[in-house]
Amino acid sequence: MVTITHCPWELKMDATKRGRVLEMTITMAAATASVIGIGFPQAVSNCTDTHVHLQAEDPGEPASLGTVLLTFVAGGATEPTVPLQYFRRVNLPATIGAGRVIQFPRGLYIPVSSSLILWNITATGVADVEVVIDE
Repeated sequence: MVTITHCPWELKMDATKRGRVLEMTITMAAATASVIGIGFPQAVSNCTDTHVHLQAEDPGEPASLGTVLLTFVAGGATEPTVPLQYFRRVNLPATIGAGRVIQFPRGLYIPVSSSLILWNITATGVADVEVVIDE
């Protein structure tokens, strides 16, 4: 995670498919009290570096079309902008291992060529983020 009022994590869908987030888990890996917002950015990043493709649970399926972006500074890239509203806010204590599982029972749809982000509402420490999506 990064400093206050920045995006440390963006789940970006490609230009041919939308995604549906079913569950997200955020677990603190540092003892820093944290408030994190989950929402759609007003503008997605233009970053192409430091990304991780989501993995399919069935090894016979191709890798997911969703990509997680973790940094937005390389090559003049711009990070996503703050959401107008948050779907969820997560408040975690300054305790390593503190976490929260957020479920979206019907799925939180991410449109084609759009993204879902985590936004640091307060100075947020290092955290592990897991996400389950359906495409």
